Amino acid sequence: MTEANEEEDAIDASALFVTATYPFDASSLESDNDAAICLSFSQGDIAFTYTLDESGWGEVTLLNSLKRGWVPMNYFRPTLMDDDDDDEDEEENNGGGPKPWSRKKLADSRRPLKVLLRNAGRFLLDPQSKPLIKKEELLGYTFDVNYINGITYGVRHLLKETDCISRSSIIVQKKPIVRKLRKKLLRDWSDLIFKARDYLHTIDGTKIEYLQLMTYQVLHKSLTFLDVWGAESVALEAELNKNRPAIFIIN
Repeated sequence: MTEANEEEDAIDASALFVTATYPFDASSLESDNDAAICLSFSQGDIAFTYTLDESGWGEVTLLNSLKRGWVPMNYFRPTLMDDDDDDEDEEENNGGGPKPWSRKKLADSRRPLKVLLRNAGRFLLDPQSKPLIKKEELLGYTFDVNYINGITYGVRHLLKETDCISRSSIIVQKKPIVRKLRKKLLRDWSDLIFKARDYLHTIDGTKIEYLQLMTYQVLHKSLTFLDVWGAESVALEAELNKNRPAIFIIN
């Protein structure tokens, strides 16, 4: 690995995704000018951070509306929640896999999204980062295909962590909503990959902005899928336990 790649790997863009812990109404600001450039949001809304100001405000894009503007960052927390100690306990007690009761907790932590958020965040933050050179002449800057490939790895990691990599998975088979959302996620991811191939080596900012829009769509579908998977996993486990025959011990 080169020094440049090591430095790039050290940048964890997943930390740029934040979740609102309180609601905020931009119209409550005293200045009309401030209200015009600030965003309202609800508790639980997720945003991608572009800029942090010393005043404590940040410029973000809200994932649910794709609106871009300024928000008070003290109303937000990191989207990813680390819980390494619980992971170790679960692996020891369940042969390396999460306990059924912990699946909702895993979904709430957003940890299955870490690879996706890291790579998508890099692309969103610096969409035209790769110089396009032809015959020793700089023609402009295009997108880094490694970021797009990283989004593919991220989607695969999400499906692997939720045991939904295969259509034969029990939760995919038993829960139609999980199956439907998985299909929608894979369709949006596929659309992004094919469009990135069409736009390979483009320096057209409008086309690269469209790739960013498609990236936001993949992120939104991924978040929705994970939330529903968490709830449906708990419901499925309850159904399976209910249908298991009782075991009687005769002394």
